[in-house]
Amino acid sequence: MGNSDSRELDRRQKNVYELSRDVRSMQQRVEEYRELIHNQMNLFASVHTVMFTLLAVVIVWLFWWHQKRADDVEKRHRVERAEIEQKLLQAQEIEREQRESVMRQKCVLEENLREEELRNIKITFEMQKQKIEHEKKLAELNNRHKLAYLETVLSQTVQRLESIGRGGNTKKAMLGNGALNKEAVELCEEGKPEEAGDDFAEAKHLLSPSIVPRVNAMSPD
Repeated sequence: MGNSDSRELDRRQKNVYELSRDVRSMQQRVEEYRELIHNQMNLFASVHTVMFTLLAVVIVWLFWWHQKRADDVEKRHRVERAEIEQKLLQAQEIEREQRESVMRQKCVLEENLREEELRNIKITFEMQKQKIEHEKKLAELNNRHKLAYLETVLSQTVQRLESIGRGGNTKKAMLGNGALNKEAVELCEEGKPEEAGDDFAEAKHLLSPSIVPRVNAMSPD
């Protein structure tokens, strides 16, 4: 009976030893699993950290790219706006210069028109002046002609009157002394020269006074 108890004790001790060994083995495996899990968790955390870091970098880069693009667009808009404003200023300057040029040309044209009008007025005035002077000269010349004509008429009238006086006396004297044919004189006075014959020329020369010209025939008007 003692042997059986010792064998049973040994068997139990052996079982306890095996159980202890199994427990240690299980504890070791648990520690390994725990370490593995811890490592996996660390790896997962690292992966997540890297992923979040990359995501943050991508987000920051996208924000920077968007901001840079917005800045570029704004800069381009400012450049385009400045170019448009410059073009507008140039167009306004060109328009102002053209307007000033048109005004200068208009002023020059108006000045030329005024000068042309003044020249025309002067020319018209000179022509009127020359016309008046010409008419004045013509009037003076006409007056001189009239005066000369009147003087001539007066002189001829005086001569006719003197001739008439002398002619009457000459006629009486020549008829008295027989130098003039009375019949030829009568025929000459009656306007019948063909009947007076050769005595007509002499009778006409002696009896015919200077003929006074008619005014409407010799008048310069």
